[in-house]
Amino acid sequence: MSEPKIIYLGPACEAATGDGRTWAEDNPWPDCECGHRPVQYVLGETFDRMKAERDALQLRLNAADQRIDELRELLRDVHKSCKGEKCYTNEEFWVEAAIT
Repeated sequence: MSEPKIIYLGPACEAATGDGRTWAEDNPWPDCECGHRPVQYVLGETFDRMKAERDALQLRLNAADQRIDELRELLRDVHKSCKGEKCYTNEEFWVEAAIT
């Protein structure tokens, strides 16, 4: 995912100063003794784009997880069909690892 452009609104305790709360492109405020932190904002379109990116990645992850489950099931079927015989030599370890 790409990094969103963030702008900051000064901490709430800054409201009592003569200038009030200020906006900044970086976070110039040190940690405040009162515990208030600046508020982070992103553009709505940036939020929507990042949400769409996240959703697309989640779909890909779900598809990959589904494929893994299908392949594990196929490996179980192959393993069952061996009936104690060695179906694989080099791959036997991987078959065992995948079905357990």
